[in-house]
Amino acid sequence: MLPIKSPDQIDTLAAAGRVLDTIIEDVILREVRPGRTTAEVAQRTHELILARKGEPVLRGYQQAGIPVPFPASACVCVNEEVVHAVPSTRIIRPGDIVTVDVAMRYRGWCIDTAWSVAVPGEAAATNAGRAARLQAAAAKAVALTRDLARPGTRWSTIACRVQQAVAAEGLHLLHGYCGHGVGEALHEAPRVSYTSKDWTLPGEDFTLWPGMVLCIEPIIGEGIEKAQTMTLDDHWTVITTDARWTAHEEQCIAITREGCRVLAGSAQY
Repeated sequence: MLPIKSPDQIDTLAAAGRVLDTIIEDVILREVRPGRTTAEVAQRTHELILARKGEPVLRGYQQAGIPVPFPASACVCVNEEVVHAVPSTRIIRPGDIVTVDVAMRYRGWCIDTAWSVAVPGEAAATNAGRAARLQAAAAKAVALTRDLARPGTRWSTIACRVQQAVAAEGLHLLHGYCGHGVGEALHEAPRVSYTSKDWTLPGEDFTLWPGMVLCIEPIIGEGIEKAQTMTLDDHWTVITTDARWTAHEEQCIAITREGCRVLAGSAQY
């Protein structure tokens, strides 16, 4: 059985999501700007989580198979960095696409979201369209997922529709990274993947039912041909091997009797 949340639990998660949205909105609007380093963005995120009485759950997070814990309270990915980028002295520049991925525990419940943004600035003309195209495609993929999310629907049906929509824009969904359930733990069942070599394999597909809480997070890459990825020697940062850019949007949703309810990730920037 996949985890099902009660209406009261979903309301509590929604309250946590509203707090997390204020944090990431503040970071996107005020901190993600030319001249800032990704480490400075992550540190400010950490400070805001603590100021709002949350608990950073990414800092110190340990994942099976990775010998070192994640060292920061946010993943801050720039351009070719796909996921799990360790904040560093890398400087954000005009025209970059930056994704800030943040999770926290609030009043005993975990909540998770990621927003991408095209960095403005006078020198952004060369890459601004490139960044904006990716961000818009990632946002559309999330919106289409929400539109299709209904009780009784198979996840594979939604994922395949999103794949088709992304391909129609000359882009692709990266394989190997997925969303997840969330609640008392940051990562709960089910595994929420937009790509699968075989949807009949155990754990790959499931049916949506009211009370499910899911983090949906398509990662969009440039071009139709699937990008190859590699992990850097910090053990966490994943990049494309040919320097193609990616965008990553994540929303936390609850499946309802009528469709779905957004709990975190309501972008206001």
